[in-house]
Amino acid sequence: MAASGPAGEVAGRYIGTLADAYRAPDLLARLADMPAVLASPAARLIASGRNRNVRVEMPIHGRNVVVMIKAFGVQSWFKDLRDGRRGSKARRTWQAAAHLAAHGAGTPAPIGFLERWEGARLRESYYLARYADGAETFRDALLRLFDENPPQSVQFVNLLECVADGVRRMHAAGFLHNDLGNQNVLLQPTGPRNWQDFMVVDLNRGRIRPRLSLRQRARDLSRLELPSDLLQMLAEMYWRGIPPRALLRWERRYRWLYGLQILKRRGLHALRQWRGARSVEAPVRGYPAPRELFIWDEATAQPIATLLRRERTRNFPA
Repeated sequence: MAASGPAGEVAGRYIGTLADAYRAPDLLARLADMPAVLASPAARLIASGRNRNVRVEMPIHGRNVVVMIKAFGVQSWFKDLRDGRRGSKARRTWQAAAHLAAHGAGTPAPIGFLERWEGARLRESYYLARYADGAETFRDALLRLFDENPPQSVQFVNLLECVADGVRRMHAAGFLHNDLGNQNVLLQPTGPRNWQDFMVVDLNRGRIRPRLSLRQRARDLSRLELPSDLLQMLAEMYWRGIPPRALLRWERRYRWLYGLQILKRRGLHALRQWRGARSVEAPVRGYPAPRELFIWDEATAQPIATLLRRERTRNFPA
């Protein structure tokens, strides 16, 4: 099973692939014991859970480079059987990142992946990329803007333009992300009002296609969370004009279906709590309530709503 797919580098008990620029003896020697790397005092946990993101410095060609390692958790035998045919999450993430990097479509510079199989069971798998120092998620950028008093419209316009341009380039490169939530979009702030270097992460669910249909594009767009008026603005920036009705129709349908999934997850979470399960994770800060969302228009010196008419009617009944 471990030999399936293209042949690659060997680092200790692992197989995998490294990008040409990072194929260095000192890095291979360090990668031979990944649990020791992740447990080292210099390693810093960025995200926990079933899959962990760990920031650590690694020696590459005699100098230390800051690397983000995604350590994927052990999964069921059924998923191992499926991944033995289509590739592990680490391998799929590498393939997607290499494709995006080759097309200049935006993702942290991919370094490589490693995996260790025992027969048909995947015991360890890791994806490595350059750490995007100073980047913030689209989610955090929005929260920061909503914290402004009052939020300035020009900042939202610049932020949405950066995201729309990045998603359009990603789709033009033939990549369907399939999990394009606000937290999976990274941006580099260049000041209080501007962003650049759109990047996407968490790529293992993605698919590479020769050409994306309107339905596929809509599926990605439906995962971006925004007030309805800003969402319409993003769609027009993405399309560079009025989007086709079919794109908007599919986007609304996928957003509705995703909303049902969220309700299902909340129900399961409540059931687990009722049965006595306890979460140790800190609560995640949410966006302001729809009734509290507005931005300041500098040109007219007045607040403007962020909701379309149907949402305004729902939240502000006569």
